[in-house]
Amino acid sequence: MSLQKGVFRTVWKRKVQSFGAILLLLIAVMLYIMMSNSLSSLDKSYQQFKNDFIQEDFHFIAANQIEESQVDRLKEEFSIQLEERSFTDVSLEGEETLRVLTVSKEVNLPYVSEGLLPETKNEIALSEKFAETLNVKVGDSIRIKGNSYTISGLIFLPDYVYPIENETNLLSIPGSFGVGVMTEEGMSALGLPLITQYMGVTEQNSDLTELKQEMNQVVPVLKWVNASENPGISTFETEVEGSKSFSTVLPLFITLLAIMMVTLLVTKQIEWERKQIGTLKALGFSKGELVNAYISLPLLVGLTGTVLGSIAGWLLSAPIQALYTDYYHIPSLTTVGNPLIFVWAIAVPVFLILIISGIAIHRKVSSDPLTLMHGAAIGELKHYRTVGSRFVSRFSNFQTKYRVRAMLRSKTRMFYMLIGSIFSSVTLLFGFLSMNSLDTLFTDTYQNVNKYNYAVHYNSIQTEQDATGGDPFALIQAEIGTINVNDKKKAVADQTVTLYGVDPEVTLVDLSVGENSGNISAALKDGVIINQVIAYTHDLHLGDEITLISSTNGEEMTFQINGIVDSYTGASLYTDIAILNEMAGFPEHSYTGIWTMEEPKDQSEIFMMEDKSKIVDSFESLIGPSRFSILITAGIAIFIGVLIMSLLTNMILEENTYTISMLKVLGYENKAIAKMVLNLYTAVVIVGYLLSIPLSLAAMESIVKYLAGETSFALPVELSPISLIAGLLIMLVTYQLSLFVSKRKVAKISLQEVMKRQD
Repeated sequence: MSLQKGVFRTVWKRKVQSFGAILLLLIAVMLYIMMSNSLSSLDKSYQQFKNDFIQEDFHFIAANQIEESQVDRLKEEFSIQLEERSFTDVSLEGEETLRVLTVSKEVNLPYVSEGLLPETKNEIALSEKFAETLNVKVGDSIRIKGNSYTISGLIFLPDYVYPIENETNLLSIPGSFGVGVMTEEGMSALGLPLITQYMGVTEQNSDLTELKQEMNQVVPVLKWVNASENPGISTFETEVEGSKSFSTVLPLFITLLAIMMVTLLVTKQIEWERKQIGTLKALGFSKGELVNAYISLPLLVGLTGTVLGSIAGWLLSAPIQALYTDYYHIPSLTTVGNPLIFVWAIAVPVFLILIISGIAIHRKVSSDPLTLMHGAAIGELKHYRTVGSRFVSRFSNFQTKYRVRAMLRSKTRMFYMLIGSIFSSVTLLFGFLSMNSLDTLFTDTYQNVNKYNYAVHYNSIQTEQDATGGDPFALIQAEIGTINVNDKKKAVADQTVTLYGVDPEVTLVDLSVGENSGNISAALKDGVIINQVIAYTHDLHLGDEITLISSTNGEEMTFQINGIVDSYTGASLYTDIAILNEMAGFPEHSYTGIWTMEEPKDQSEIFMMEDKSKIVDSFESLIGPSRFSILITAGIAIFIGVLIMSLLTNMILEENTYTISMLKVLGYENKAIAKMVLNLYTAVVIVGYLLSIPLSLAAMESIVKYLAGETSFALPVELSPISLIAGLLIMLVTYQLSLFVSKRKVAKISLQEVMKRQD
């Protein structure tokens, strides 16, 4: 007699639970392979692109052009590659912004995907993705400032992997901004003011502090950006790291849910067949033979789910990689993923299923034949009678007593429902958190705090006494030396921040929005006001201290934190302009930029201008896709929730067929029976949802702190009361959906089941 034959009968008899577990495994493995394989291929292409085409480690913009002899000296003294590159921004006829750069020879080399680099002054090579949005190809022409330029080739640039205009525009709008390269003669022929940028590559783990100080001795540095702080580069790297974690954690959690379902299914099957197992043991079957027979069910479910998931994940890898490469401008240099991903995706879930299920099966079949043939587990019943009956006796209503008793008899099932509810709720709340956070970020940063329309940065220090039409500011970049939190000093390595010197009466940046110690004028004169990015990154609060080292002259100064302004973009601090000028060695009453409501007419002395309307447009363009992604997230949460809850309710239904038939004999209606037998876990779903709220907030908080440290971009972690209520209602509706099909099955159970189940 082959015991394994019973496995297939079990799969078919318990097909809802078996196929549900297979589906959970399929989803988990599909997500893992789909994300991991596409990210692995994309990351390989990026690393090859980054290394072969010499991506910068830093770039800076100086007040004046550096002499060639000084460049050679710096390259030799600090063992760096340093190259000069000019650029300018032009508006095309369709209102797209095109940044035109000179062709670099040493750093940030252009990768040509089609055609050639420009050789004459009337040629230009465009970013491949930008050319697609303009619907042009190699050989076509575009008009720039009234002149026609032939497209000689299509390119990718290593420092514009995520194409944005400047570090304040943290979101890229596809098609609105692009890059291209021209010859130096072509750039000069444009007749536009050019900005000179210096790009550098250092030896691995080099300290840039001395280089910055030396550079400021040669020429005043207006802006210095390390690659790790450049959103055009770091956004992709952070996305890849975050996606890798997501592609591991989420599938693993779904796999654990599947394993719990399989284990619950096989142990319940053994409970239902205790007498048969006892008889088989009495007839001479060994414990090992019984374990091998019942382990076939988890093995069958595990292999089926993982193999199907691997196939689905492999088929979806290419579309996901294409989606990433459309969003990030990276050439497809390799399409081969990591073969070990497929091995892990199948081996790990199957191994975990066999180990966990094997332990459970071994424990169940280890009892002696007489104990097994008694049917119910005597010890468990005694324990229930002594512990559970006291609690049940407190209720007077029979239906309530029955429901409570049913829950207490299967604590494992109740725990599984709780975990499933928490998982679905966390997934749902993450979507709500993301939407609420984006709305708050947009409102606080760009409406409540930054009230200006333009932030103008001059290419030299301004000393005019009257900066009409706006609020002047002085700006330097600084390194955080140490932070002092609760009298505990901690060193901070390699983080560059922007220190603004502002007039205490500044109106176009409202520093009162957020948490502060009182009078803004006093707060600026006695210390600094930091934004939420720095606060999140280092867990800083009012009264803590921060030590800054000026990048212009190495001057070190310690400030007390007197305020935290609700601004969530850029690692920024604010102090009195007189204090900053003294720290940086600037002339008294000088400034380097101005916040204004009107666009300046004379832009000859401007090296960068932040247009807030473009930033607002980028956020508004993000809101639509964000709402759509939240709907997808909610859909995933509802689907998994319905699946898990349906599996449990079907198991309850099959387990209580005899009881349902008996209740029908006693005269109970189908509706009352369904309420007593199936609708047991409403309170568990609510508890799971309530537990998911702090879990979601804590997880989001840790993600935000990581993002703030890696990208100088933070999200406020908030859940509105409406979102909380909506989430609870969605979870309760999800639970009722899972009960709907099972309730219909109650009506199909006949009264004759009582007679069929008599022993």
